[in-house]
Formats: sequence, C-alpha cells, structure tokens
Amino acid sequence: MKNFIFYLEKKIIPPLIRISKIPVFEALQKGMFKSLSILILSTLILFIFSKGAILIRMLNSFRASLVLMAGGITLIVPFYLFKNNFKKSFIISLNIFILYLILSFPLKLNNFLIYLQNISGAAIFIALILVLIYYFLIKSLNRFKDNIFINFIPFFLIYFLLYFLEKNSFNLYNLIFYLIAPLLKAADSLPVLLFLIFLNTLLWLGGIHGPSVIGPLVAPVYLTILGENAQAFTLKEPIPHIVSTVFFNIIFVGGAGSTLSLCILMLNSTSKKLSNLAKISLLPSLANLNEILIFGIPIVLNPIFFIPFLIIPLILALINYLIMYFNLVTRPYLYIPGIIPSPIAAYLSTGGDWKAAFLTILNIFISGLLYYPFLKVYEKKLKNE
Repeated sequence: MKNFIFYLEKKIIPPLIRISKIPVFEALQKGMFKSLSILILSTLILFIFSKGAILIRMLNSFRASLVLMAGGITLIVPFYLFKNNFKKSFIISLNIFILYLILSFPLKLNNFLIYLQNISGAAIFIALILVLIYYFLIKSLNRFKDNIFINFIPFFLIYFLLYFLEKNSFNLYNLIFYLIAPLLKAADSLPVLLFLIFLNTLLWLGGIHGPSVIGPLVAPVYLTILGENAQAFTLKEPIPHIVSTVFFNIIFVGGAGSTLSLCILMLNSTSKKLSNLAKISLLPSLANLNEILIFGIPIVLNPIFFIPFLIIPLILALINYLIMYFNLVTRPYLYIPGIIPSPIAAYLSTGGDWKAAFLTILNIFISGLLYYPFLKVYEKKLKNE
C-alpha cells in the first residue's frame, strides 16, 4: 500500500495537477461554478412569475434557466480566460454573448418560455463551443499582433459562418442534439459512473480538488441529462436517465468519500483529536463540504483510510444505480444545489419520493459500517504515537 501511495504521489498526481492548472480548465471550472448561481436565481424568478402546478412550474423554470445559465457562461468564462486584461475580456465576453443570442434566439417567438425549454438540452454545449472557438481564434491571431481590433475578428468570422449556415437551412442546435445523444447515453452508464467516481476520489486522496479537474468536462453533460429527465416528467413519460448532478449528491453523502458517517462515528472517538475534529466538521459535512475532514484527519495519502475512502463511493454507486435501474426509487429530475443535505436533496429532486430520502440514509448506514473498522485501526495508531 505504501508503495502504491508513493507511486500515486510521485507519478499520477503531478500530471493531474498540471492538467488542473491549464488556463482553459481553470476558466471553465470557475466560470461553470459562477454560472450555477444564475441557474438557481433564474429558476427561482421564473418559478415565481410562471403559472400552473407547483412541480411543473419548477421543472419548466429549471429547463428554461439552463439556457440563461449558458448565456452566463459566455459572459463569465472569458473574464477568467483573459483575467489579466479587463478591457480585452470585457470586449470578448460581450462579443461571444451577442453571438450566443444571434444563434439561439430568432427574431420572432410565439412563446419565450416554451422556446427556452425546447433548446435547453443543447444550450450549455453551444455556449462552451462558442467560448472555446473564440478563445483559440484569439490566441492564434495574437501571434501576429495583439491590439483591440484583433478581438473583433473572431466575432465576424463566426457571425458570417452562422449566417451561411442559416441561409442553407442548417440548424446548429439540431446538430448538437444529434451529436450529444451518444455522449449522454454513455455518461448515464454504470461503467462511466464508476470510472468518474474512482477518478474523483483518487484525486482527493492525492490532495487535489476532484471537481476542479473533471467538473468542467462532466457538469454540462449531467446538467443536460437532468434537463431531459425534467422534460420527460412534464410530458408524463418514463424518466430516461439515472445518473445526473443530483445523483452524485446522493452518493457522496457528506462530500467526497461519503464521509458523513465517518464524521458521526468520530464524535464518539476515543481520540480527542478526532472527536474535536468531528464537532468542527459536522455542520459542513451535512452540507457535503468535507475538506476539514479530508485534510484534518488527514485522509490525503493516509494508508489506513485509502481503501474505504476509495471503495465506499463505488459500492454506494453500484447499489444506488441498480435500485434506480429497476425503478425501485424515483430517478432525480429536479436540480437541487449540492450544499443541501443529501436526504433532503434526494427527496426534493425526486418530487417528494420518501424512498429516495430513505436510500440516502441507507447510504450513510452502509458507509458507516465500512468505515468503522478502519476508524478503530486509526484510533489505535494515534494512541500508540
């Protein structure tokens, strides 16, 4: 185990750290995180001003807000990509946002909210494509001469391309819908789920914030999946997908490694250090924030907690996936922020299915049983030191 941890620390973690520090990755991660506040706020506002049954209003508001969040991405991400030049980032973000509006919104709309819901499945991908194309065009042009006029060249190049596609009756949104369909199907599979959980947990064990590396890649996919689930529910169709953003909240009860049960067990620990740490970290753990535990115990590069921290989320993912696969518990279809305690998030995201909340509590119980013997070994180690 020590040899593997040494290999992890010296060979695997350094290149992953370098990947996480790539400017595009950092910008997308920060921009996506900031844009989530737009998703939450706009969902709330649209819900308040819409009419109909409460649950349907919530679902329709969420789907429409995905389009508004995508617009936020086009405005926010460039500020992180060109953070050393406010004037440049302002011009570029405004240009990309205008391109997004031109591409996404025709001049005549019969029903604005319904239109937003219809394009919500591809909106985030459209926004990310525009941002990335614009960014790489700017980088290429800056090799010749960096001045304010260079910042407008990609705008006109992309605009004329969009104009040409429209004149030839080519719908970019339909193309994105077609292209992402296999991606969504793969992302909803058990092998991909287990791989992502394994990678996320492995990064945490190396001291890297897992979502900062894989978040920019998977967040658009799983938000889109949740939007499709919401659409299916409103149409009274079977909910198609199991894995979504909320599904991860149900698995990672208390944060990465599903450590809420560990925190609860530590409250009665024979080690004063661990019991005091548990008292400090209990409330954050309820909100699925467990950095205090991860770096306080520490779990990072700890050979005793390495196995349960890595294996427990995989076991929970397998159990929960199979339960939802056989429709024993409702699949999530409503977005709930990650800081909401997992049992409550599970209950709300499934439209009030008490079995989903019970499943999350069962996850806490199972993870507690698995963490308990390793905690006792670690307590003994601390006592002998």
